[in-house]
Amino acid sequence: MPVKVEHLQTAGQRVLEANAEPKRRRSRLWFHVVEDPELRRYFDLALDRTHYARSCQRVGRCMRLAIIKESAWVGGIVLGSTFPNIGVRDEALGLKQFVKGFSDRGLRNAWCAENTAL
Repeated sequence: MPVKVEHLQTAGQRVLEANAEPKRRRSRLWFHVVEDPELRRYFDLALDRTHYARSCQRVGRCMRLAIIKESAWVGGIVLGSTFPNIGVRDEALGLKQFVKGFSDRGLRNAWCAENTAL
């Protein structure tokens, strides 16, 4: 029997609450980089249930971002390495930390797997 999206949201929420920075929990809307293996599993299962492309591995590196609104996991975004560097988007989504100075940090591009700008 397929897992219900509501169960995935509840399980993912539990992982987020255990791992989120306290100062970010109070923010109205923010993005959480999905790095925890358990949260990634829930994130990918939610994609399998809700998105036409499912959780397939995109070309190159992917960055998964959980969308958090008023402390609740409400959605997600998957950015692939083929996604161009767009300054306005990166600033709005809080991704500048990954793009800014990547070559100074010895990285070949901003979206390579070694980029751990956090």
